[in-house]
Amino acid sequence: MTSSKDYPEHPSLLFLTGLMDAIDDQVKKDPGLMCTRLRNLLDDIVDLDCDLLMHTFHKPDMILPPDLKQRVTDVIQTARRLGVYPDWLTPKIPEKS
Repeated sequence: MTSSKDYPEHPSLLFLTGLMDAIDDQVKKDPGLMCTRLRNLLDDIVDLDCDLLMHTFHKPDMILPPDLKQRVTDVIQTARRLGVYPDWLTPKIPEKS
């Protein structure tokens, strides 16, 4: 049995989903992009996504703790360094509640 999502998602979770989708699209277009560093980035995104979900479940306006905020920043910087960060994607990290 499947159920529909009945909880609001934190904007950072939606951002990470968009980033993963954008990277997947780029890899599908050019499989040569996939390398160890990119696999590690994708693993980091999945780990961060799980941690964010645990900290922000039912709290879509929650300000992220400094460690999670730094991890989001690190993921963004790594994606940019690897050249897979899409220009159209804007980070969504609430600064105030």
